[in-house]
Amino acid sequence: MNLRSKLLKGEAKIAVWGSGYIGFSTAAFYAVKGVKSICYDINPRIVEAISRGQPPPHIPTLQDWVPFKLSDAMPNIEATLDYKRVVSDDKVAVHFIAVNTERNGRPWKEALEDVVSKICEGGKKLVVIESTITPSWVDWVLDKLRGFKVAVAPRRDWFDDPSKTLESLPRVVGANSREALEEAKEVLGIVCKHLVEVSDCKVAAIVKAYENAQRFLNIILAEEFARAYPELNAIEVYRAAATKWNVQYLEARLGIGGYCIPLAPQYIIESATVKEELKALHAGIQEWFERRQLNSVISSITRRAPKRGRIAVLGLSYKRDTRVPWLSPSIELVKKLIEMGYEVYVHDPYFKPSELEELGIGEAKYVSVEEAISSADVVVLSIGHRAYRSINPLTLTDELRGKHLLDVEGIWEHAKEELVNRGVQYYRVGDQNWL
Repeated sequence: MNLRSKLLKGEAKIAVWGSGYIGFSTAAFYAVKGVKSICYDINPRIVEAISRGQPPPHIPTLQDWVPFKLSDAMPNIEATLDYKRVVSDDKVAVHFIAVNTERNGRPWKEALEDVVSKICEGGKKLVVIESTITPSWVDWVLDKLRGFKVAVAPRRDWFDDPSKTLESLPRVVGANSREALEEAKEVLGIVCKHLVEVSDCKVAAIVKAYENAQRFLNIILAEEFARAYPELNAIEVYRAAATKWNVQYLEARLGIGGYCIPLAPQYIIESATVKEELKALHAGIQEWFERRQLNSVISSITRRAPKRGRIAVLGLSYKRDTRVPWLSPSIELVKKLIEMGYEVYVHDPYFKPSELEELGIGEAKYVSVEEAISSADVVVLSIGHRAYRSINPLTLTDELRGKHLLDVEGIWEHAKEELVNRGVQYYRVGDQNWL
């Protein structure tokens, strides 16, 4: 009986190392197919939630992005803080590694090293690396996992479109042997409808970084264009350009956030044989670390606000409808405004007031949307969370009248004309004369 059949019949199970968005969703996609999984995590709250039959509390919107009921998956998922329980479980036939590989905006290998060392204490099973890694790390992984079947199959989905999931998107996979590749394809094929086979683990690893680095450079261009032509309506240019079949619509916002796209250029450069040839990536990384886009947005905000006035920032996550603060431009915006002496009011439906200190913005005041808008001189609608998209902005015109409203993602743009008619100073990053 092959591995796929054993997993589907419950005679074998998968282990998932790391229970964030990627790791837990891997377990859920397999669980709903009938495959049992055990999740290892170092966070007691995550393990306790899964053990109670609930998704981890830090991914509250996951149900919106998966094509099945999470409650149907939970009976097949268990969790533990004890890694020895995982490596000693004879039924575990596949290890999925889905740990974070970023720290403070830089590639970070410590969690990967820890998990690989733990896996080495058990039997030699198939290991599938879902985390984004550099090609130079692949040599280290294969050396440590000598005798294991190893596949690299980075995740491409990122919970912003229910039609683009682990199941529906093409998935790249490479392995350290033909036997490992065939076994990995058996396992991945339980969930993924379209697998893209590449020659080895290094190619599979660099594909993910290359995809995201290309997107990184295109976003940098959109941001630079908005700053270079402040007298033009850059948004109109973006939209018109995107009518060409091979031009993607991208726009300038607060800056690039999250732990994938900002890291991709660094992953590529770190492993490159001729690093000096990657001039565009070097320049883009320098611009990103200097926060040129965010600093320009701050200039546009502060020239509209009274000195040491009050500014409201709605949305703290780096991406809509997620609870992900890592490298969030919104949080950096709040920090810088506080440093400049502004009184800052914040709101985000996915974070609690008690978490502001942990996010590094303890001096901000967490208030309701209505209080934030009524209290502020300038309102920054930084992230298009569902909670904000569901608001009819015309019901807030009394609170907004006479104030500047920066709608970063344009979620209230449909009401722009009426808002302006009612005395709201509405604008977006890239609008004519936004700077």
